[in-house]
Amino acid sequence: MPSRFLLRTFGGLTLAARDGGEAVLVNQRKRLAFIAALAADPNGGIARERLFALLWPESDGERSRNALNQIVFAIRRDLGEEAILTDTISIRLNPAVVDSDLRIFRDALAGGRFIDAVEAYGGPFLDGVFLRETPEFERWVSDTRRSFAQDYARALEQEIDADNLADEMHTRLYAMQLDLCQRLAFFCDSVAGFGRCPPDTLAAMIALEGQLDSILDGIDAEMFAEVV
Repeated sequence: MPSRFLLRTFGGLTLAARDGGEAVLVNQRKRLAFIAALAADPNGGIARERLFALLWPESDGERSRNALNQIVFAIRRDLGEEAILTDTISIRLNPAVVDSDLRIFRDALAGGRFIDAVEAYGGPFLDGVFLRETPEFERWVSDTRRSFAQDYARALEQEIDADNLADEMHTRLYAMQLDLCQRLAFFCDSVAGFGRCPPDTLAAMIALEGQLDSILDGIDAEMFAEVV
């Protein structure tokens, strides 16, 4: 049975019902960030102390525990009691209730289905998502964003190396590169307007654009050689 909700973290952060696609937890950024943190953990659960550091760094132990209990209660109320699983140490997201593009992406990579991984990657991880006064969360997002961008680039290279690159895929790669360039230009314009630049985000986007450019140059050379 498919999950009731789908979390999308590539290119932004949204949660929608599978049935009808209605967005849920709209404007609840911290709750969505909490769910994203659970979905992103490769071990299937995050220790409470780690969540305190990510989301409530300025709070003492008692206030952090209360904030965590409140956010778990609110998510269970909105998504169902089984959406969040807990034990004495860690907290986990129940994939039977909330699936994610992260799970789809990772499973595709693990199964060697690189074209599916490419399709699942909709842009930088948690693109444009910021929480106030959470420096550890920002560092974690930056590191995770870079890691997924590298996995995405490797998936592209693996697809090419496996000789599974048809004309349609070639066209789609160019479309992805164009989209990324447009994102980068818009991002730089926005940063100029606000007067600040998150360097890790900018560096990750520039690096990924460079990797795509290199890959496409190699494809063009191979196609030209075949024609000649």
